[in-house]
Amino acid sequence: MVSVTRHRGFTLVEMMAAIAVFGVLGLLSFQLLRYSMDNSRTMLDRGERLIEMQRAMDVIQRDLQQLVLRRVRDEDGEHGSLYRLGGDLLAFEFTRAGWQNYRLQQRSELQRVGYRLFNGTIFRTYWNVLDRSESTVPQVQSLLSGVDDFQITGISAEGEEVIEWPRLTDEETPEMDNLMVGLKIVFDVPPFGAMERIWALPVSRSPDLMEEKEDVEQQDDEEETQAS
Repeated sequence: MVSVTRHRGFTLVEMMAAIAVFGVLGLLSFQLLRYSMDNSRTMLDRGERLIEMQRAMDVIQRDLQQLVLRRVRDEDGEHGSLYRLGGDLLAFEFTRAGWQNYRLQQRSELQRVGYRLFNGTIFRTYWNVLDRSESTVPQVQSLLSGVDDFQITGISAEGEEVIEWPRLTDEETPEMDNLMVGLKIVFDVPPFGAMERIWALPVSRSPDLMEEKEDVEQQDDEEETQAS
């Protein structure tokens, strides 16, 4: 007598349970893959954002490290301050040295620059000449967009933070005797939040700039003499 061995197959319930298990595993694998891709994309975006911030800070740092105490003549022919903090148009305006002249143009290697935040973008403004006229047109560079806040605060010799300079209380004090000793910049850039940098400012003027100032003042005296 021949015995017949019967192979027992999967029941419908077992098949449905197996399909459900594989479905859950597939869903978990997909979610893990999507999370990994989103995390990788976020890291790339943060990396690119960090590079943009570093480039902007390099420009600001290069300007501030070469800040010199040299006042300029504005569009109205009046001599302004050595630098100005808290202006109506620019948050901070100053003169910097080291403006490279590769084309050997007839211009100074000093440059007047300024910074401000407008519509979420940090702009750098500069002029091709130090002493401006009514026809002088400023050049504007966009440094960093998507900025929530950009504040520049001065630090006085007494260690106090000031939001404008020259201060109203400095009207009777010689400018060279009441200079700021530092500058604090706070900027809020998503997704990193608020960050703070502090730079030291020069408190004396180099002999070359003193001679340049004397030449400018002598030229002003000559112009006033001719006008009278």
